[in-house]
Amino acid sequence: MSGLADRFQEMPRAIRWLLLAVGFVVLFLAWDASLGELVREWNREADKLETQVREVSGSAQLGTELEELDDAIVGLGPVARPRRENDARAALNLAVIEVLKEYRVSEDNFDLGGGGDQLKETLTQRLVAPGNRVKRITGTLTFEASPQDAVAIIADFERRDDVASVSSVRLTKGSNRKVKVNLTLEAWAESSGRR
Repeated sequence: MSGLADRFQEMPRAIRWLLLAVGFVVLFLAWDASLGELVREWNREADKLETQVREVSGSAQLGTELEELDDAIVGLGPVARPRRENDARAALNLAVIEVLKEYRVSEDNFDLGGGGDQLKETLTQRLVAPGNRVKRITGTLTFEASPQDAVAIIADFERRDDVASVSSVRLTKGSNRKVKVNLTLEAWAESSGRR
């Protein structure tokens, strides 16, 4: 071993520095191939853990926000997932038929319009299948009834799960102590995002 050290010392200074540099590079590459990969794996695992911690802390914040909204949720009732568009249209149509047959109405007409506004995908990504959207379906109902029946009909629509809201109510005086009623009924539906 001392013979190698002596031969190393007898070499010109530039060669000694070159051999030291080559030795350092070889050691670095050996470290990088073995322990370096282990360190990179640990870093990837640490990044995954950090992401999971962020998600958990975000869900804890969401839980807190939902607790703050508890009174509103109880007051409004449970949240239901939107139906497929055709099912939502059929349910809204059926709701109108079922409610109106319970009362004495005349001159009734229900116009279920086309699709309406779509909510942003970021707002609904957990409610519907990936790539689908939530859109508003509106229908206009007109009829004549007694004031008592008109108020009861509006209340019945407000109670129905198939009707998300009665967004517009117009009452005008009719004939024979009746009122003419014009309602806008809304429902939410899941539609394909390709449209």
